[in-house]
Amino acid sequence: MQFWKRIKLLNADNGNKPVVNQFVRWSITKGAGGDALSTAQSKTDKRGRASTELTIATALGDRRVEGSASGVAGRVLIKVACVLPT
Repeated sequence: MQFWKRIKLLNADNGNKPVVNQFVRWSITKGAGGDALSTAQSKTDKRGRASTELTIATALGDRRVEGSASGVAGRVLIKVACVLPT
């Protein structure tokens, strides 16, 4: 059994206006064998949002996904705590 989590990143400029059509690179920085992203790169939409989906393998533990974009001063880290049903 596998689970998934949609992950979104909002990219805005210093004036808090959305940055459109910018590529965001995604990577799993902490995970388990079998974890996967639906795409390693996505483009921001007209609202400045980019997304990917994390498929979580059947192992317990925390996951971290990082999204980064060129020209952005920071990175987004998202922690997903996984608890599997027994």
